Amino acid sequence: MKRSIKRFLSDKVRDLPAVQSLPFLEHANRLQESRAIEMAELELIYVPIPKAANRSIKLALAHRLGMSLAESDVHALPWKFLNKRQLRASPFFRFTFVRHPLDRLLSCYTQKIVSYERNKGGRPEFWRHGRRFWPQMSFDEFVHEVAKIPDSRSDVHFRSQHTFISNDVTAELPLEFTGKFESMEDDWNRFAPHFDLPLLPSTNKTRHKPWREAYTPELEAIAHERYAVDMKLFGYS
Repeated sequence: MKRSIKRFLSDKVRDLPAVQSLPFLEHANRLQESRAIEMAELELIYVPIPKAANRSIKLALAHRLGMSLAESDVHALPWKFLNKRQLRASPFFRFTFVRHPLDRLLSCYTQKIVSYERNKGGRPEFWRHGRRFWPQMSFDEFVHEVAKIPDSRSDVHFRSQHTFISNDVTAELPLEFTGKFESMEDDWNRFAPHFDLPLLPSTNKTRHKPWREAYTPELEAIAHERYAVDMKLFGYS
């Protein structure tokens, strides 16, 4: 009930023109803290990264832990969270999955701008960014807007992926395994059997053209610069 009231109020408040024009709301994205999921019974830690098979991985983990999804979204299950600053001290096996930054950005646009407006009506989900994003905006316009927003003020769906893992990218990442979205099945099967994890379910797929067809050379250069740390750190080109 409390969640329903909170959702109702947030929907009403965010649609007020006066609220949409408040520039400081963008800073509220700082409150979307990056947290890891600790599963002590499995001696396992997962670092969720939105738009990198996050939902599928959580569904597999929930199934392994016997968590019920009857009345809850997988993201709202009673996970035990760790602050990312606690990762290095953990004795458990730590893993995450990453995705090519330009493909992830295209998926974000398709789901959160194009599909969101088509399925739910109204303006895009990134309401804290005020009028930066709007229905029917082109992918070109979307990339240009995202490029202007630093990670410290970015929504989690287009925030750089390394920020979910560590604040210090000059040090070795505190992970035992970093899988890739592009080789999801093979990478998952490399370590999942050691923890008796089930096969990954196929869910929440965002259908769009191959990312290389969506970018002009100029647009690709802008996005590459925006996600330069991710590109280098995770071996993408």
